[in-house]
Amino acid sequence: MRIPLFYLLFFLLFLTPSIGSAADLYDIDDVKSRIFFEVDDHGYSKAIGEFRKFKGQIYLDELNPERTQVALEINIRSLYMGDQELARALMRLPYFDADNYPTATFKSKKIDIIGDDVARVTGDLTIAGTTRMVALDVKKNFVGLHPREQKHIAGFSITGAINRSDFHIIEDIPLVSDRVDIRAEIEAIRR
Repeated sequence: MRIPLFYLLFFLLFLTPSIGSAADLYDIDDVKSRIFFEVDDHGYSKAIGEFRKFKGQIYLDELNPERTQVALEINIRSLYMGDQELARALMRLPYFDADNYPTATFKSKKIDIIGDDVARVTGDLTIAGTTRMVALDVKKNFVGLHPREQKHIAGFSITGAINRSDFHIIEDIPLVSDRVDIRAEIEAIRR
């Protein structure tokens, strides 16, 4: 018995389980992810800050990684510096001005593959109402089924640097460095 082509195509397209689509939407897990920054503090040491509340999505296309898209929103008031007085000072002008700009955002614009599991992600970073194009180096650590949680997970390590003066945050330069090193460890869960 011959099966009409229409029914065969219908079965293949709509009734067979997905083996894994080329592109999947992931939500960034803010419990297992970390976003850090560090600045040189008077040459004595590196001051390290961490943003503890953020949300974001990754539209991950493993077959065409240059089509991947990333969107991230950081709650500026979630800044942890190890010193509450310093963190409160950074919330005000002339720093983050969190009363007027409570979030920082990043939206990818371009993905360049630069090696095995390594890409440069260029996008718009907005801090304190100013948007600048920045490039971040991203290493893909893992994409697949988490053996314990039985969820599809994607993990990435991210590094980069910006100049805070590009965002009009110039207070205390050069005592505190203009350069801000960024590091993030991101774990995301497929929807």
